[in-house]
Order: sequence, then C-alpha cells, then structure tokens
Amino acid sequence: MLSPLKNAGTKPGSIALNEALNILIVEDESLIMLDLSLSLESEGFHVKGEALTLAEGFRLAQVCEPDVAVLDIDVGSEKIWPLARFLQEIGVTFVFVSANLHHPELCEEFASSPRLEKPASETELTAAVRLAAAQRHAK
Repeated sequence: MLSPLKNAGTKPGSIALNEALNILIVEDESLIMLDLSLSLESEGFHVKGEALTLAEGFRLAQVCEPDVAVLDIDVGSEKIWPLARFLQEIGVTFVFVSANLHHPELCEEFASSPRLEKPASETELTAAVRLAAAQRHAK
C-alpha cells in the first residue's frame, strides 16, 4: 500500500464525525462499489452518490454535494483525472482506491491525496477518508 496515511486515526484534533461527511464513490465494478459503500456506511459515513462511469461521477459530483470522494483510477476505459481535477476545483477532497497505483499523476499532481491499493480493508478505507476530510478542512 502506498499512502500518506500518517496521523489519520481518531486522536484529538482529527476528524471523527463520520456522520457529518457525505461521500461520493466512483467505481466501475459493481461488487467493489457495494463493498466500499457498505464499509463506509457501517462506519457512519453517508454515501450520497455511487457512480459506475465517469460521466455519472461528474453528474453526481454536482448534485450530491460530497465532502469526500472515493475514486477508482481506471473507470471503464477512462481515467479518473478529469473528475479529480473538477472535484479539486469545487473543494472536494478524495481518496484513490485502485489496483494500479503506478500513474505519474499520483506522484505529481495528486501527490497529497490519500491512495489505497485494492483490496483495501475497512480500517484503511476509513482512515483514508478521514485523512481526506482533514485535508478539506485544512484548506
């Protein structure tokens, strides 16, 4: 796992109010989407949007007002980068969850974004979402 997840626990000053966070998930594999969604909801997060395509991700990003997004990198035959840039523009932080973390964009443009290698545990996912939420509040 390659991830800037240091200090992402629930110690004083960290983000622990899961119920206050609205989550958008963009993942092209429906079973993985279900697993991510159930994992986040079991931790108290509100999954407000689930997109199986990049186009649906753009639409939901505009209507569900996410605080944090969980993004696969390879969505069908498309890369997630245009949506990630749009989310940055509107102030939404995100976590990359992918089987392929060897993209130059992750080392350059999105170097500060948390990322997890699939399959990620519920604990890792929760910590990464909390870290992304903390980054949002720090801006």
